[in-house]
Amino acid sequence: MPLSLFKGSVSLGVGQAVSMACTFLRSVIIARLVSPENFGIAAVLAMTYYLSEMSSSLGLETRLIQTENGNDQSFQKSAQFLQACRGLVNASLILSLAGPLSLLFGVPQAQWAFRCLAVVQLIKGFTHFDQYRFQREMRFGPAVGVDIAGSILSLLATVFLVWWLRDYSVMVWILLVQATAAVLGSHLVAQRRYGWIWSPPHAKQIFSFGWPLMVNGLLMYGIFQGDQVVIGSAKRLFSQSTFTLVDLAVYSVAFSITLAPTTLIANVYTSMLLPLLSRAQEHRDLFVQRYLTYTKGLALIAALISILFILAGGWLVILIYGDKYKAAGEFIGWLAAMQSLRIIRVAPTIASIARGNTVDTMLANIVRTSALLGVLVVTATELGLAWIAAAGFAGEFLAIVFLSMMLLRHHSINPPLCLKPVGVALAAMAVAVLAARGGITAVVLIGLLVVCAFHRSLKDMFFQLQTSIMDQEGNGSSSLEKEAAINRVRLISEE
Repeated sequence: MPLSLFKGSVSLGVGQAVSMACTFLRSVIIARLVSPENFGIAAVLAMTYYLSEMSSSLGLETRLIQTENGNDQSFQKSAQFLQACRGLVNASLILSLAGPLSLLFGVPQAQWAFRCLAVVQLIKGFTHFDQYRFQREMRFGPAVGVDIAGSILSLLATVFLVWWLRDYSVMVWILLVQATAAVLGSHLVAQRRYGWIWSPPHAKQIFSFGWPLMVNGLLMYGIFQGDQVVIGSAKRLFSQSTFTLVDLAVYSVAFSITLAPTTLIANVYTSMLLPLLSRAQEHRDLFVQRYLTYTKGLALIAALISILFILAGGWLVILIYGDKYKAAGEFIGWLAAMQSLRIIRVAPTIASIARGNTVDTMLANIVRTSALLGVLVVTATELGLAWIAAAGFAGEFLAIVFLSMMLLRHHSINPPLCLKPVGVALAAMAVAVLAARGGITAVVLIGLLVVCAFHRSLKDMFFQLQTSIMDQEGNGSSSLEKEAAINRVRLISEE
């Protein structure tokens, strides 16, 4: 394996693991030391923050990595200017909507906390983009260092703040600490002087690439937070609804514990796979083989994670969060299965973006958000939290099928390359459900079944890791052509 790839992979993986561990521990500390109702209000504040964050994303960091002129200093300054504008607009919107949002969720006493979120967005507008520019050369160290430092600092702050405040206001202060640390860190690791310029050609290029991602970000908010928004505002939406902030807290706990591994894996794979697929655009066989290999790898990881939560999710919730959240065990298996499909969907999503196609990703998320209709029906008819999680699972399945079909239509990539691994992962989940009461023997057998089903993907993944960025080590296009020739033979049997 090339040394630069090994170091980059390890650095990225460690950084994402530390960041996710800190985020997860923050959630556990808050859930343990405040009441479920206060934890529900904290979840509402987090949802509001993520609404402004996700619905305004133009993919500035991604464009800096993906475009040919991303290393140009004037392009970087244009992106930083747009980031500052984004922070100002977000801050203004949050200030104006703080009152209505607090009433929607039935927490008028927390209106001041909603307004403080505007400061968080204003601070984030001053982020330096050098840490993202470095990733064009697979240099993940600066971004990883900033992420780890900010995560550890916010975790330490959480311990003190929860002990002192013991209520939902902890969330506001944590977000302020995290945003400040991230922005300061981005300037400390930068090589270029921070600056802004307004360039209409650059702005046009960024908006052309980013407007589908901005719509996509709003859709992603519906995917990640939509069900929790419905639960939190259920009494205002449907007068007969019995959902409370305590129900929101229980659902948020189950969602968080299943989301943690999903986010870690998705972030690592996205950072690694986007530059690898982008460089292979001119070699179709190589592009498709890399796509297939990482799809299989994601499916294997997704199957193992879902099996863990299906068999032991309820026990894990009680162990980590305490008995007051034990009701999450009734539906955590559905959430794990949903998150597993989301993990696998990373592969076709990055394949589309690497081809410069962000519209298909947006359309796939529109399909995914159709599950919110099911969530609304469940909430109106009081069917329970398990049915809300099941609606999310159905939406993820429809989205991954749709995106696979779009790859065939626009890039001639056959759907079975993605859907076959999905089918094997779903089969493993089904066996896990049937064996949920079968004890340790069933767990071992399921693990062996999954590993055997994906044994070839493990071998292929090691092969891809050894050859995927040899051009970074000085071998240039010849290494890509050699790898493409080898993969052309493999694809005959796969397609």
